[in-house]
Amino acid sequence: MKSFIFLPIVLPFLQAASALPATTTGESHNITKDANVIVSSIGKSWNLARLAQPDKLRPGQAGQGTSDTTQNWSVNLKDNLGQGVFIYVIDTGVDGNHPLLTPRVQRGADLEGGAGNVEGDGHGTEVAGAAAAKDFGTAMGATIVPIKIYSSPQLGTLADLVNGVWEAVDDFGVKLALDKNAAAVINISIDSPNDSGLRAAIAAALKKKMHVVIAAGNDKKDRCNGDWITTKQNTDVQDAINVGATDIADNIAVFPSVDRPGSNFGACVDIYAGGYNIWTSGPNKSTQLTFGTSLAAPQVAGIIAGIIKAEGNTDPTAMKAKVINLATLGKIQGLAAGSNNRIAQFPASFKQVLLSPITAENSNSDAENVGLFQEGGASQLPMNVLAMAD
Repeated sequence: MKSFIFLPIVLPFLQAASALPATTTGESHNITKDANVIVSSIGKSWNLARLAQPDKLRPGQAGQGTSDTTQNWSVNLKDNLGQGVFIYVIDTGVDGNHPLLTPRVQRGADLEGGAGNVEGDGHGTEVAGAAAAKDFGTAMGATIVPIKIYSSPQLGTLADLVNGVWEAVDDFGVKLALDKNAAAVINISIDSPNDSGLRAAIAAALKKKMHVVIAAGNDKKDRCNGDWITTKQNTDVQDAINVGATDIADNIAVFPSVDRPGSNFGACVDIYAGGYNIWTSGPNKSTQLTFGTSLAAPQVAGIIAGIIKAEGNTDPTAMKAKVINLATLGKIQGLAAGSNNRIAQFPASFKQVLLSPITAENSNSDAENVGLFQEGGASQLPMNVLAMAD
């Protein structure tokens, strides 16, 4: 039996889901044109700053900073990006009570049937945060729909992943029946083997106008040469988006993990986003500093949700082209020849200005006021060296 790999991280949420209501938060999911609402606060991770400007983040930019990725960057972004759009997180579940995510986590599905530990490894909460967490996500207004396919740091089966994608497709079908303008993105931050059954499920999602984003993997290999789904080689899923990871210096990301040494690359990786030392929602209602292409993919999922909110939905072919056309080109260092050298970017309408990086030491009291860091400020939080799933 084929399997995919989830590597242990932290803490998930899921309510058992025998029923899948359109929403459990009471909020409206009608997608309307974007309002000009701007939020500005400290605590933004460097990766959001990189998405907000076409050029490299440089030491001394705006009179502050080094390459230290524990800095907090202040970026002005619209706080309703992605509002009304569903982001399906096929993973370990999501902590729906996390203060950076609540009340925008809808009841999803628990494909374990409640058999697993509800407070499993937390990978899904981190992934959801990179997409939609307050202050750390790329779509702070989007609604997360967790599809929990496993909860413990063990191998999950390919069948679990396939069933998870189909669950998302079926649930979105229910939403479409209630609202013909419903829109959704699927995020898969899991090893995605090149399997006909998995490709069929993803193809069904794309046909239903769901946008699909897949983490490129952390094996430090050419994705075209592995036994993975690729949007270049598998034409039935060519409108999905494979996302690799970079670091703050625009290098291809290298990770401190023996079995997950760095981002995959090559012509079969469509685009890149920040994936090393990324702040996101973590276990026990905390924030987490972590790494992996698992964090890069949901940032692109959030960008798509924001585009849908701001400009209206389109088919996956056109959306992928738009995301790629927005990218800044030729900036990534260390890529193998033939790789797509593209770093994802926010549309200009998403942001106002990039402000200066702010060190945790100099902004401790403000950080605590906005509830972003544990007592003592980010400077006292250790960097948790956590191996992320692909």
